Amino acid sequence: MGDKLAAMVQSGEVSMDKIDDSAVRNMWPYFAVGLFDKENNNTKDNNVTTPEHNKLARDLASASTVLLKNDGALPISGAKNIVVIGDEAMNPIVHGGGSGRVEPYYVVSPLDGVRAHLGIAPAPPPLNNCSGGIFEQDIDYYNFDQQASAPASSVDECCALCAARGSCHAFTWAGSTCWMKGTANGRRSKPGAQSGVCQKTPWHGKDCNHDGVCVSYYTSSVEDVSSAVAGADVVLVFVATTSAENHDRANLTLGSQDVLIQRVATEAKQRTVVVAVTPAALLTPWREHVGAIITPFTPGQEYGNAIADVLFGDVNPSARLPLTFPNSENDINMTQEMYPGKNGISVYSEGLEVGYRWYNAHDVAPAFPFGHGLSYTPFLYSGLKVQGRTVSCSVKNTGDVDGAEVPQLYLGFPASAQEPPKQLKGFQKVMLKAGDSATVTFELADRDLSIWDVSSSQWSVVAGDFDIMVGASSEDIRLTGTLASLALVTV
Repeated sequence: MGDKLAAMVQSGEVSMDKIDDSAVRNMWPYFAVGLFDKENNNTKDNNVTTPEHNKLARDLASASTVLLKNDGALPISGAKNIVVIGDEAMNPIVHGGGSGRVEPYYVVSPLDGVRAHLGIAPAPPPLNNCSGGIFEQDIDYYNFDQQASAPASSVDECCALCAARGSCHAFTWAGSTCWMKGTANGRRSKPGAQSGVCQKTPWHGKDCNHDGVCVSYYTSSVEDVSSAVAGADVVLVFVATTSAENHDRANLTLGSQDVLIQRVATEAKQRTVVVAVTPAALLTPWREHVGAIITPFTPGQEYGNAIADVLFGDVNPSARLPLTFPNSENDINMTQEMYPGKNGISVYSEGLEVGYRWYNAHDVAPAFPFGHGLSYTPFLYSGLKVQGRTVSCSVKNTGDVDGAEVPQLYLGFPASAQEPPKQLKGFQKVMLKAGDSATVTFELADRDLSIWDVSSSQWSVVAGDFDIMVGASSEDIRLTGTLASLALVTV
């Protein structure tokens, strides 16, 4: 508003009481959460979350976890020997970069989440040799990569603080302040500063609870996989990839982590459970050789507790894929002309065949389809009814575990419309106790039944019969019917 608002105040059009009221309402939440009661050092140490916030983070993380495959490996029950493998189990990626990044006050690692579920104390921190006692004199690692700060009386104390923080790999001690960072980037001269790196040796070992249930941990560099998984009832392999603005992934693989999964699966076979953090689609060349696959996408600070809730069945997974996991790097045959284009021109020759619609149109089965997600309990679809533009069916939980199902409504347009063969038009999430059923209803609007009429530059309802398809994913259609012919209507 600036000068305009000032002029309105001077003219009396807006009163100072109104300005004061707006200022109070804007500032009140800052005082309510204590932002002005603690000096702002511009780091995550200015934590204003509550136990309720943390619980919500845990609930959201478990609710958004997708169970891609399960050949009976999950939920974990009766296991006496659990083996955890992967650097991501101890120092996980929990968010993306750029606008996809939120630096949390704490992160619960999957290893500690599994241990906590079994009543075992957190794993010891990595051993640290504090740069071998050799520090860079008068050098500041000037960057903000996962930066935090704390008071420290010496460079040795600063390095110890860094070692205790999972996301800290480098530090600068200056003026009794320890600046802890994720990288040693941005070296610059600063008199009196001392900087170094935490050369951490990850802990690995085995601990058991009072009931004799044991958890062993190995890093991604485990050499003797056969010995590591010998006698294991279940082997949990934690892997991850990430991306950011201006730093997208070069491909959809997990790189060397794919090799790790395959090595473990060769030994542990269907006892292998893969947990993969990813910001988007992922290739899974090892999927036929493992017992279960889970993706929590980017799970946040409560990752460890949330994934333990799912792994041990405290939470029945019910999330669905918002995209398609392909079979290969370029399943859909995107060309250079389509993207990024040639001579600055992109030709959108794919038309409407984007994502799952391409797979349907070309009769190609993806690795995991759009809308896919498994549960620890089965659901039965029945009683499809199409009355006018209302579509309904019954969904029943036929298992012995409470859970949620996500029925999805897809439409097939009349051939004259030249649309992709299957289009999502609605979905609902229904919570059902074991043995219970519910009626799910979808109301179709004019826009759902329309295409863009180029000649009139507006949406028009298509005349003809529509195929009705209700199912658990774009590939798992359970019920089919027909919506009777409609007269052409301009929307």
